Amino acid sequence: MNRPALALLVMEWTAHAPLSWHRSRTGRANTPFYNDAESVVGFVDGHGALIRIYYDGLNAAYTRDPAPGYDYTYSGE
Repeated sequence: MNRPALALLVMEWTAHAPLSWHRSRTGRANTPFYNDAESVVGFVDGHGALIRIYYDGLNAAYTRDPAPGYDYTYSGE
């Protein structure tokens, strides 16, 4: 792992989709999935943050690393 400060270790359930419990763009329904939903995450290096989660409109967010410009990776690369 080359970048532990960017590698996600744990995340809120909503980050998997992504959705957001914090600033939902779709109100109480909090659906459908949307790009840049904010979730609380913990990183391999031990820090935590509220970050935007990338969604490509097709695949669940946790299935791939985000596009350039996001503050995290799943792979640590």
